[in-house]
Amino acid sequence: MPAGVSLEKYVKFGCAALASMLLGAQLVHINYRPLDDLPKLIEDEKKVRRLVLTSNRAVDAFCKTLDSSVSENATFFWKNTAVIYAVGPKTAVHAEESIGNGNVFGENSGNGDELATFISNHINTESNVQARLLYPCSDIAVGTVVEKLKQEKPNICVDAVTAYKTTSNMKLEEQLTAAIQDCDGKRTLVFFSPSGVRNVFEASERLGLTLFDDAEVIAVGPTTEQALVHMGHPPDKIMDRPTPDSLLKCLSDN
Repeated sequence: MPAGVSLEKYVKFGCAALASMLLGAQLVHINYRPLDDLPKLIEDEKKVRRLVLTSNRAVDAFCKTLDSSVSENATFFWKNTAVIYAVGPKTAVHAEESIGNGNVFGENSGNGDELATFISNHINTESNVQARLLYPCSDIAVGTVVEKLKQEKPNICVDAVTAYKTTSNMKLEEQLTAAIQDCDGKRTLVFFSPSGVRNVFEASERLGLTLFDDAEVIAVGPTTEQALVHMGHPPDKIMDRPTPDSLLKCLSDN
């Protein structure tokens, strides 16, 4: 429990955090449609030795392909030998449990920038050796990880492959309308991804909602912050980690 926060406030903020995360999960639907490149790269374990995962959805997409389209030798490699980098503890735990590989690193990174820095420091490469990473991501992924790695380690090759497609939840407008009607006090809007920002803005405009009037806006990480700035609503607070404790800290700070 964060210092200076009473038990009553902690419970209240905990409920708010849970509700926010559940709402965030409802903003989008996920369609797992890996391209032909993904199973080919998974199969080619002699060249692609490391895996980068920046969301639970990427973990699920990778596992679906691993379980259905890959040889036993490649499956054994990814489940036992490969090095895996994951953003945050939630994705790291999900990767370890789903893939069955305990070689997961980067769980203390809070966003793509931090993970890229961790990877570049973790890989001990010589100037004439090229490390190769497999990065399954969404069709709307922001290129933070790839761009940062290219800046810090030009000899690292990143195979960024679309592994799933993110689309807006068909019931989003209905859910937003209900949320506005149920809120009789000051609103706190928590955005966990650029796709969530985009979908909420588009739905709000279609409905004519003044969603951001007198609302406190919280963003998870710099890419979500940039998405809000681009939409003309810079966040009031930024979570440094995608965790409930980080959200509780933002909610408790005056």
